[in-house]
Amino acid sequence: MAFLLPLAVAFILRGRGALWNLGFAIWILAVSPLDNRDVLENLAVYALCALACVALVAWGIHEQRRELINLGVAGFAITIMAFYFSTFMDKLGRSASLVAFGLLFLLGGWKLEQLRRKLVARATVGAS
Repeated sequence: MAFLLPLAVAFILRGRGALWNLGFAIWILAVSPLDNRDVLENLAVYALCALACVALVAWGIHEQRRELINLGVAGFAITIMAFYFSTFMDKLGRSASLVAFGLLFLLGGWKLEQLRRKLVARATVGAS
């Protein structure tokens, strides 16, 4: 009921546009049984989260909505941060992990912001 009722309402209100909602509902069904204790499943969770963020950006570009693009880019950055803290930081030394984290924030944030601005500009040009 938790999946079918919102999907039915989305199909009634949005028609074919509700296929995005169906895709994200399938994503939730794929991620929910994964266990965080197994290494491969842990990596699969992060990969699926990154894929969902990219899909959210694609949805924003398709519908020319900048809030979806911003949300997808922010989600991608949060996924990268969580992956870094849970996977790499405990394997590196304390100072090396903090230096790498600073570089990741500076360079990754700068490139991610450039990409976000380019995507938002493309979506708003298409809206005009």
